[in-house]
Order: sequence, then C-alpha cells, then structure tokens
Amino acid sequence: MVCMRIELVLIAPAIPALGFVATLVSGLYEQNLSALGVSKIGYGFPLSWNGTSWIVYPGIWHHP
Repeated sequence: MVCMRIELVLIAPAIPALGFVATLVSGLYEQNLSALGVSKIGYGFPLSWNGTSWIVYPGIWHHP
C-alpha cells in the first residue's frame, strides 16, 4: 500500500515535466506553411503551435 503511494507521488510530477520537454523539443521542428502571398514558417510537430509570418507585396518598393 505504501509503495503504491510513493510511486504515484514520483510519477505524477513526471508526466507534466515530460510534456514540457516534448513541447520544447517539438519547437525545433520547422514547417513551411506558405500560401499565396504570405510566407509563413511554423514550429512544432505534428501540429504547428508557434509561427512567424510575413507578407511580401511585389512592386511596392520603387527605386528613384
């Protein structure tokens, strides 16, 4: 009975800690999520949970 409680006390904090580590490691995975006119890079595996995007408008910059 006592051994079972000790195992639960040790396992319970390990579950969120492993999830936290898995989230950090998945952030190293980079995906190209570009669509028409928008360049986007997503981070995370298998689903993108963090991203960077930028819009490129061709012909806006005029050189004198």
